[in-house]
Amino acid sequence: MSESGRTRFLALLMATVVAALAASAFVVSAATFDGREARGMTRNPVLAGQGEQPKALWSRYWESEHGRQYSVVVVWPLTADAPLPPGLDRWPGPGEAFLSPGLADGPGREDFTRRYGHMAGLVGEDGLATPGERLVYTRPSEAMLNSSYLDGITGFGAPGPSFGDVRVIDQNANSISPSSWRCC
Repeated sequence: MSESGRTRFLALLMATVVAALAASAFVVSAATFDGREARGMTRNPVLAGQGEQPKALWSRYWESEHGRQYSVVVVWPLTADAPLPPGLDRWPGPGEAFLSPGLADGPGREDFTRRYGHMAGLVGEDGLATPGERLVYTRPSEAMLNSSYLDGITGFGAPGPSFGDVRVIDQNANSISPSSWRCC
């Protein structure tokens, strides 16, 4: 084999390796996004239908901190057998909140561990769309509950677009949240 033949062979081999790596990256990327979407859908609320008895109340709004948006989910169980939101080992009590690890480790000046009520624990990995996602599940006090609108739900796992994940927003934009939800 001449030198030009070896050069051609190495060039083709390298091109094949690069093409295989690129194809693998696309497959891994697609699987990652599919997994994130599936984990996100497990926490979508199943809204109570006409004549159906809701098991819990649910609402969600966006907050932001330094241009990073996150979801605040307001929950209130109505029955003893109300299914827990994914990632929680118990329902938050009135005035309590469960934070994702990414939010609990946030800047101290934001006071996330008390901003939505007393921090009762962390949202588990199975309740997060991505490992670094920032998410809050909070249960308002009775007074806040009476002044708010929440949807009746029968559980979690509805199909459709999921909420959450980290999104970048304009740092000067106001977050969409009722100020009455902030606790103590």
